[in-house]
Amino acid sequence: MSITSLETHTAETSGVRVLWADLPIDPTMTVWFGVGHQDMSPATAGITHLVEHLVMRRLGHVAIPHNAESGMVSTQFYATGTPTRLVDFVERVCEAVTWVRTVTDEDLVLERRTILAEVGLASLYAGADAFSLRYGLRGMGLGAVSHTRLLDWTAAEVRAVAQEWFHAGNAMVVSTTPPPVALTLTLPAGPAPVRARHPETLLPGPSWTRAPGEHVVLSGTMSDSAPEGFRSLAISVLHDVLRGELRTTLGHVYSVEVMAFSLDPEHDLWTVVLDPPPESVCDVVAAACGVLERLATTGPTGEELERTRAGLLEEIELGAGRAGWFDSYASRSVRGITAPSLAEELELLASATPADLRGPVGDLRDSLLVMFPADHDPHETALTSLGNAGAREIDIFAPSTPPTDGRGRSFRGRFFSRARGLVFTLHDDRIVLSSPVDTLTVPLADVVLVGTDRDGDVELVTGRGAHLVVAPSLFRGFRKPFEAILGRIPSTATRYDKQRVMVSADEPVTTAITS
Repeated sequence: MSITSLETHTAETSGVRVLWADLPIDPTMTVWFGVGHQDMSPATAGITHLVEHLVMRRLGHVAIPHNAESGMVSTQFYATGTPTRLVDFVERVCEAVTWVRTVTDEDLVLERRTILAEVGLASLYAGADAFSLRYGLRGMGLGAVSHTRLLDWTAAEVRAVAQEWFHAGNAMVVSTTPPPVALTLTLPAGPAPVRARHPETLLPGPSWTRAPGEHVVLSGTMSDSAPEGFRSLAISVLHDVLRGELRTTLGHVYSVEVMAFSLDPEHDLWTVVLDPPPESVCDVVAAACGVLERLATTGPTGEELERTRAGLLEEIELGAGRAGWFDSYASRSVRGITAPSLAEELELLASATPADLRGPVGDLRDSLLVMFPADHDPHETALTSLGNAGAREIDIFAPSTPPTDGRGRSFRGRFFSRARGLVFTLHDDRIVLSSPVDTLTVPLADVVLVGTDRDGDVELVTGRGAHLVVAPSLFRGFRKPFEAILGRIPSTATRYDKQRVMVSADEPVTTAITS
């Protein structure tokens, strides 16, 4: 069988979509659900991870290699083995998914603990990433708060998510061999989801900022103005050219990691993560901007295009390469996104010219977001390159309007505490934290999450993704005025106890995070 003749087949079993292809790898079956963090609200983002763990615990002992994943766009359970074992695995997954609709709060205890061990204490607090900076806490931006309520979710919330998303209408069984005749799927019935278009970006155009982390991150979007095959090839060319420039030629990075997501039928989202040492950050940003501008303006050289094209063609001849393509195809299909066949992609891959890739890379350039490590001050070389790209600095903590009550009331951190040098100012419409190096503003009307721990510390998170942890005990005379200000936060915000449940029999979660 030639690779261009690889066919995908669709069927239906017990009301569930089935997708399969005959691949030269060990037989693998996956139960996919077209739901991930991006489909939730700020209050429930990440709860699909808890559903995944509950299902896997319910399975009991499975005699073949198996695992599960929950991420931004889907939740999946997969195994590799003989047809009889695979049928047993899939049927047990279906039973476990049905059982989740009946879970109790006691059923959640062990899996909360396991997930906390997996993601770490810091994940109980909001973060900032390229997606939340672009979209706020909507769609793909919800990954920044994906476990903030891990210790507060109730069984009722888990059951509601299972009812809405984990059913036959939002499921797909994917197999790398023809599905066994004995396969039956006993998932609860449910309608196919009606998916809204992904939220629009909140960025004003090309932008740059600083955010927690050690890496340089570039991200952008592509529209469907170019065929998907050209868009995929453009991303691969960008990866190869960046790697050649930043690692092979300059020696400034070790890793160039590219990820891409289909947001909806009209848009793709991409991100490139780079790992330069601190002294090379600005040189890497300047060089990356130069590569992006060149590829968007003139396209890759003939040699660059042929090198990437040859590598992709070699990869797809391998069983692992075909399986990777099939996995990507399935991940879009389960969410109702029509994907081209492998033959269609290969036809575009073979015919693409440098000019065909200018448009997709131009989309990336025009929607560019560059993230510097938080403690890095960009120097002139990087700022010039960003300016040439039309990128403006953004600050999600910067106020858009002056306060409604003038100067407000200020409270200084206690002298002999870790809050020394910090000042909180309370206004009728906002909270402002000032330090010797920065000022952070949280508009009360924008707050969507209010989490309180057992020390009385409070995390405030806005829909734009700004977040602040307030420790009232560290500021003189602050607690009562602060509690009064909290009363001004809209009733639509979710208020929760960050440590409502214990992670062990006798000890609550503690954290070193402070304001």
